[in-house]
Order: sequence, then structure tokens, then C-alpha cells
Amino acid sequence: MKPSETALYGVIIPDEVACEVLNVSEDILRRAKDAGQIETIEVGSRRKILGVPFRRKLGLPERAPQHESVAA
Repeated sequence: MKPSETALYGVIIPDEVACEVLNVSEDILRRAKDAGQIETIEVGSRRKILGVPFRRKLGLPERAPQHESVAA
């Protein structure tokens, strides 16, 4: 998995990753957060994107795909 894909499966999604996945600017992401279109939680003075609700909106699995080990 690429680093951005790994970050997509965290409890909190970094804004940069959300922008990349959604293909939007930081301004548009902020507007979506302000409008309640993306679920967030307040941490201090910042609003962080919650991972599970974000992945659900995108139709992604809630947990990171697990690679099966190949028996030799």
C-alpha cells in the first residue's frame, strides 16, 4: 500500500489525503467540513476528519485490506 492509502485507513484522515482522494482543493474540503458533508471531530481548535465515516462515504471497506500470506 502507498503511504496515502495507508493514511486513508487511519482513525483520523489527514486533510492532504482527503484532498488527494477527493481531487479537491483545501478550500473546497474546508467548505464541505463546514457544511457537515464530511464528518469531523474537534481536536483543540482544529476539526479532524473521522476515518470510518469518510471511508463509508467513498464506498471503501472500513478496515484496511489484509494481504493473505502465501504458503510455500
